[in-house]
Amino acid sequence: GACNPFAEVKLGPHAVRSDTLYDTTEPQWGRAWELWGGASSRSCSHLFGGFHAAAAVLTVRVCSERRNGGEDALGVAEVDTSRLLL
Repeated sequence: GACNPFAEVKLGPHAVRSDTLYDTTEPQWGRAWELWGGASSRSCSHLFGGFHAAAAVLTVRVCSERRNGGEDALGVAEVDTSRLLL
């Protein structure tokens, strides 16, 4: 049935969380986020070696928000960024 999904993207200590979409079975956020891996902005990211300096695993979690404030895990994916060609 329908749920209240949200997504969290994490790279090392840095994370972003989507808005919760209510009562849906096919969530589409239509947004993009940037993580700079330790830098306060993209223009400073070279000082930290890009995101590889902060972590080598990008984690995406999708959960469903419960009415009582809890959450249920719907899925998780991990990407080893050290294998990406940049």
